[in-house]
Amino acid sequence: MMDSVATSKQPAPTGHGEIILDKILQRIDRCIVLADPKHRQCGQLAGGLTPQGLRRLAVALTERAAAGEKKYGTLLRANNGRDATIDLYQELLDALMYAEQAEAEAQYGGHLVPLLLSITCQVAQAIALGEKIGDE
Repeated sequence: MMDSVATSKQPAPTGHGEIILDKILQRIDRCIVLADPKHRQCGQLAGGLTPQGLRRLAVALTERAAAGEKKYGTLLRANNGRDATIDLYQELLDALMYAEQAEAEAQYGGHLVPLLLSITCQVAQAIALGEKIGDE
């Protein structure tokens, strides 16, 4: 079944439910506060993200959300008629391919491929577990 999940088609997203961009921007705001040295927390988050890096990430996410809204006619929302785990898996497969391409073209040192491979395998296992639960 996993092979078909990699290429399965899903319905167009609907415009119902919470806006996901708002949720992730709120999460980033909380991370910025925790990463701020004046709050006596560590100055960097996991992966070396600083408050400045998190702000750049928030801008990039906002830009991607606008592009998605233009393409799909709605921002990404919860309960939008699609299976988010399948979308995640398919996007991770693409990300893994792009990371391998960047490594092959010597655009970076290749540390992302093992990380993405691990995450992709974990999502695949979650999907497979869901299929087993649903088949019982």
